[in-house]
Amino acid sequence: MISAYLPYFGLAGLVLSMLILGSAGLYALPRHRQILPPDAAEGGLTLLFDGDRLLDASAAGRAFFAALPAGGPGDWHRFLAWAEQSFGPGAAALHQLKTEGVLRIGPAAESGLLLRGEWRSGLQHIRLSPADAAPDLPSDTPAIRLRDAELARLRAILEALPLPLWTEDTREGIVTAVNSAYDALLPANIRDRPAARRGWPLPQAFPPGSKDGSLLTLGTGTDARRWRLRRLDVPGAPVRLALPAEETPAGDDAMNAFVRTLALTFAGLPIGLAVFAPSGELRLFNPALTDLTGLPAEFLAAQPRLSAFLDELRHRNMLPEPRDYPAWRARIASIGAEDCPGYEEIWPLPDGQTFQVVGHSPAPGAITLLIHDISHEVSRSRRLRTDLALGQSVLDAMEEAVIVFSASGDVLLSNSAYDRLWHENLSESLTLHRIGTICAAWRAQSTPDPLWSEVERWLQRPERRDPLEGMIRRRDGRALRLHLKHLPGDAVLVTFRSAAQRAATTPATPPARRPRSRAIPAG
Repeated sequence: MISAYLPYFGLAGLVLSMLILGSAGLYALPRHRQILPPDAAEGGLTLLFDGDRLLDASAAGRAFFAALPAGGPGDWHRFLAWAEQSFGPGAAALHQLKTEGVLRIGPAAESGLLLRGEWRSGLQHIRLSPADAAPDLPSDTPAIRLRDAELARLRAILEALPLPLWTEDTREGIVTAVNSAYDALLPANIRDRPAARRGWPLPQAFPPGSKDGSLLTLGTGTDARRWRLRRLDVPGAPVRLALPAEETPAGDDAMNAFVRTLALTFAGLPIGLAVFAPSGELRLFNPALTDLTGLPAEFLAAQPRLSAFLDELRHRNMLPEPRDYPAWRARIASIGAEDCPGYEEIWPLPDGQTFQVVGHSPAPGAITLLIHDISHEVSRSRRLRTDLALGQSVLDAMEEAVIVFSASGDVLLSNSAYDRLWHENLSESLTLHRIGTICAAWRAQSTPDPLWSEVERWLQRPERRDPLEGMIRRRDGRALRLHLKHLPGDAVLVTFRSAAQRAATTPATPPARRPRSRAIPAG
């Protein structure tokens, strides 16, 4: 569809350039050596051509020629193009000026000008004058009338252009001039007002300062229409043109297919789904979104923009309050850009709920948000961490040194008594410790004893075995009782208790009672 409007695109640039030149005043040609007779400009406008080059002109002629549209291989062809447009088929006689000698053409339908052409001394003498010229009119009257006629025609072309066209004041952020196609896009209550009652600045159909090439949607439902904005490269105030973007790019097809798949997949799942189109409106949501966020279905069905969606969540305390909310909201709106390919964040809410929010871009400009209530998982993780911390506290309160190995031989946990006994810090170390490394540390800090070899063999056998006990002695002289046993899941528990500690906790054996002797009565 856009290709059909490309001729209008070039025409609009040409027309606007001509309007700007006409409204700013006609520019004069550079001065040349005067070769026309002094009375040549009296009562009209005179041009002198040497073949295809403008050799000289009166002051009004120079102004007139500067206003002509550029084009053609030379000055003469440039003038002929204007003459054919203004005088119609009669201007073709100018091609025979050398043969005819003298020609009179006109008056022109729009400008009312008469054209007199003469071939003299190998030069083309052209004179333009008004048909009803009065003697007291200034010599530049033909140029002024020509300019006014051309400007009126160009304005008519802009009004008839079937594409919205407007000018902007970037400093004030307002629209300063529009054509009829732009005016037709305004709401009916504004469009029906007389121009004098519309006020200033002019009503806006497109936001001023929009990025060149950006896509905007006007209207809702079946009346919605997408436009691609372009900026015309013309001097003066910025001129914008809106081209219909009715063709569906491949990215939109991919997004629509993705949306249909998501709709079928997530309709009955507890994960909230929100899909926003490249234009920013919410295009799809599932029932879980209303259940999780409390947003009314009527609000979501009105297709709010992403910014309004986030603002409503904030109003209902359904998102965490960031330090810089505008920057945070802009970051979510930029999902899919090079600096933000995706988004994932945990939202702890004021009421104790916890949401996991994931965002990605299924197609250029589109954004999908998935909201998952992970409050139960978070609560269970907190309880688990509390239980683990409690279990570690219980181990640390024990006087026995305790260490536990997994079935694969890695250290699972130890208590503070173990760290003090063997001068380790396993509970805070990030290094993965294995049975071989730990056994080597035990040997290094103990006196030689054949029991260590038996301990290593016991620990390195995969099958379950009977508990193992024995006495070892550290190099500092302390005697320790070593105990190894299996736990569920093929884990292994190893404890160390000092011999003195064991003796203190073992109850003493009561002394055996001597049997009382029974007295035998005398016989």
